[in-house]
Amino acid sequence: VLDLSNKAFLKTLRMLRIIARRFFRGQKMGGRKTQRRGSSVEFSDYKQYNPGDDIRFIDWNIYGRLDRLLIKLFYNEENLSTYVFLDCSNSMNFGSPSKFDYGRRLAAAISYIAASNNDSVRVFCFNEGMKEYSPRADRAARVMPLFRFLENQEPGGRSDMETAVQEFLARFKKRGVVFVISDFMLECKTKSEDQLPGGPPITNGWTRDGAIESSLKRLCYHKHDVNLIQLLTPEEVDPAYAGLWEFTDSETNEIKKIFINNDVIQAYRDTLEDHFSKISRFSNQNQIHYMRTLTDVPFENLVLRLFSMNR
Repeated sequence: VLDLSNKAFLKTLRMLRIIARRFFRGQKMGGRKTQRRGSSVEFSDYKQYNPGDDIRFIDWNIYGRLDRLLIKLFYNEENLSTYVFLDCSNSMNFGSPSKFDYGRRLAAAISYIAASNNDSVRVFCFNEGMKEYSPRADRAARVMPLFRFLENQEPGGRSDMETAVQEFLARFKKRGVVFVISDFMLECKTKSEDQLPGGPPITNGWTRDGAIESSLKRLCYHKHDVNLIQLLTPEEVDPAYAGLWEFTDSETNEIKKIFINNDVIQAYRDTLEDHFSKISRFSNQNQIHYMRTLTDVPFENLVLRLFSMNR
């Protein structure tokens, strides 16, 4: 049973919070500048005075030199909204520790660090659409209900991120930072088995009909800063199988008998690398941050890597 409230885990999070103070474009997570005009102390620009403008913001020095009435404009700082999407489909329930448990710890760490910086954060669990979402936390003292929400989640069903994103955008309008935690082994097309003698079906693209790609593009279109975190087990990256095996698809329950030899293993590795390259290329083209990790990487190392990336 996952326990996110034990003293050792919370001590680790407090340590990570100290190190991960700067994250969003080199600024405090809750200190993002917005183009909405406000009255903070940081000057932005001038605009021509129009009747009805607040005369307190007239720059009288400019008026004395140029005989022009100009209004000072300022950046307004607002707290950042952080949205954590956690893949709760059945494929995440694999490995030891499982990708799902590893992902829940990561979601908890991101949420704690965001809330500690006075940013609003929620966790959204998705499988066949939006499963449910956590209570909002906006400071460290309010993260325990969010942690309990994560502890109570269970993986199951297939993954449909497209529907989840549609439901999210319909309900939540404020832009912010989106983290998507998943294995991204989603809705893959397959080649026919006879293309690899005796081999398993392998992916022939990232997702069927580009559903995941279009969903991520929609998040970018709505001005979210999107981050992809791909979790895989060591067995998935470097399988140690040989001979005749029977595999069950974790999301469709489809059963396939496959004879595995060195050629099949090599084809699998080549296809997996191609899959990674496509995700990376897509992310670069759309200014999306992409990180991949294995579940045997110490949890603290992953979080430090995530929050120390040069953004």
